[in-house]
Order: sequence, then structure tokens, then C-alpha cells
Amino acid sequence: MGTEPLFGLVLAHLLLTEPLAAMSLIGAALILAGTSAGIFFDGVERPPNGV
Repeated sequence: MGTEPLFGLVLAHLLLTEPLAAMSLIGAALILAGTSAGIFFDGVERPPNGV
């Protein structure tokens, strides 16, 4: 689904006590937005060529 980096961030914070920096959280939000957009637009039908 493309959220592996997000789970890596969360597990690193929980297991290794890595700090959650602002840039990391912004990156996580971008990953979720991109994954959601990909799922949403995958179901959208495109018009046939030549229309």
C-alpha cells in the first residue's frame, strides 16, 4: 500500500525512542496523501482516447 516508511517512523519512535521531528511528520503526511490519492484515482475511469 505504500505506507512502509510511515510504519518505520512509528516503530523507530516506539522501539528505539527516535524523536519525531517536524520534517518527519510532514513526510509521513505526504506519504499518506500520496497513497490515498493513488487509491482514489485508481478507481476513476478515464475517457477513451480520441474523445
